[in-house]
Amino acid sequence: MAKKPRNHPNEDNAAFVARLMSFSDHGALMQAFVLEALRRYADQCVKAGPDVFESPLLSGKAWHGCAKELQAELVARHGK
Repeated sequence: MAKKPRNHPNEDNAAFVARLMSFSDHGALMQAFVLEALRRYADQCVKAGPDVFESPLLSGKAWHGCAKELQAELVARHGK
C-alpha cells in the first residue's frame, strides 16, 4: 500500500480530491463517500433552483448549472 501523502499548503482543489480518493485511511470507501456527497449536494442545489444561490459574488444560474451538469454526469456513470 502506498504511503499516504501529507497535505500540502499549496495543494489545489483537484489535487486535494485526488489525494483523498487515492490515499484515504478508509481505502476505496472514501471514493463512494465523496461521490455520494457530490450526488446529494447536486440534488439539493437542483431542487432549490438558481435564485437561492444568486448573490453579488455568485451567479445562481451558473451554480445551478454546475449542479445539473454534475447530476447528469453521475446519473450517466452510476444510474439513478
